Amino acid sequence: MKMTQSEKNIERLFLSIGIAINKVPEDSEKTPDYSFSINGQSIYLEVKEIEENEEERIILRKLDELDELDEIQSYESKENENRFRSGISKGNRQLKKRCKNGEPGLVVIQDLRSFFTKSFNPQEEMKQAMFGDHVTWCSVPNQYNQYHSRVVADNFGRNRTTTDKKNTTISAVALLFENYETRELTLLIHHNPHA
Repeated sequence: MKMTQSEKNIERLFLSIGIAINKVPEDSEKTPDYSFSINGQSIYLEVKEIEENEEERIILRKLDELDELDEIQSYESKENENRFRSGISKGNRQLKKRCKNGEPGLVVIQDLRSFFTKSFNPQEEMKQAMFGDHVTWCSVPNQYNQYHSRVVADNFGRNRTTTDKKNTTISAVALLFENYETRELTLLIHHNPHA
């Protein structure tokens, strides 16, 4: 099967840091993409990538048709967290096939969309995909108290993909970035405390 761009990038990253990574043979069942070992500990890795959906492809075509730069508007997909959530859930299903004896599982997600449709804040969207929508509760002063408005609670709410009962095979979720100019790769890892 043909390798995805994200798979090529993850192989290049592991080669650059000196860790041998092994392609897991494909099976009739879904399996993780790779395995590697650190200090005798086997770790399985599933690579997911985000590409433009139809709505984003339409926006890119419209951008190509623009005559003047002052016509460009900003665009942020309302579905970014859902796309990260989908990658996490699909990755978990594939990791489950191999992480049966407590081996760590890592899902790596790379956003390969165009600069104009790519997530503005992927780290925050990844955290919200894992731990739930970010919710901030504020108190509001009223006639009975003299307090000023203040933050009462700042936490994560609904739409979690990682809980103590859900997607516990995943030890961590990582974001893979490639620098546009240098092609240097960076991996940001978010630990799953429920694994």
